Amino acid sequence: MARDPQQLQLDLEHAFAELDGKITSNGDDREYDAELLRSAWIREQYVDDILPYEEDLIERILARVQTQLQYLELHSAMEEANKLQLVILETELERIQFLLRSYIRLRLLKIDRYAIYIQTEPVVLQNLSQTEAEYMKKHLELLSELLHDSCLSKLPPSLRSLSEPEMVTRPDMTKPVFLMCKSDTAVDIGGEGEDSILEMKVGEVYVIRYQYIRHLLERDDVVIV
Repeated sequence: MARDPQQLQLDLEHAFAELDGKITSNGDDREYDAELLRSAWIREQYVDDILPYEEDLIERILARVQTQLQYLELHSAMEEANKLQLVILETELERIQFLLRSYIRLRLLKIDRYAIYIQTEPVVLQNLSQTEAEYMKKHLELLSELLHDSCLSKLPPSLRSLSEPEMVTRPDMTKPVFLMCKSDTAVDIGGEGEDSILEMKVGEVYVIRYQYIRHLLERDDVVIV
């Protein structure tokens, strides 16, 4: 039996709103989850640091994507008059899924690159999800086994450690990042005298070494762009 076109339209509008995170339990307006995911993805792209895993955000979006995939499957035989909106919803889902996959892939690349560093820094280790921590553990086991079989076993015991400071690859905290301030703020950029303080204005874009604004990012006072 054909569905009521008006009800079908309402269902589609609800699906779009839910995907964007516009529907909340209390009805209050908030920043859309899709935009929050995009911001998290940009941070992972341009910041070399091991940033906290956005667990709550990712879980909400995964649940929402699963719901919308079920909706698409249920309405795959929709009337031609509403096909276009269904295609648009499917395209939006693909965009969200791309951001999710890319976000996770970027974090795994950092874990591969800085696994030894992360293991030796308990505070940094807390920024990984449980799944990421398990992945890192297996990665280190394989890396240790490979290096031992290829060369470490031939060295004196005192030279076999992978956690010696000179052996550890660390994130580049001096890498410049583009950012915008959420409010007027001052930051010490390591100069001399008055030149050491940069007065940043809300809404303006700046290029600053990450080490100088790390604390601002942790406080959510700046946005990486």
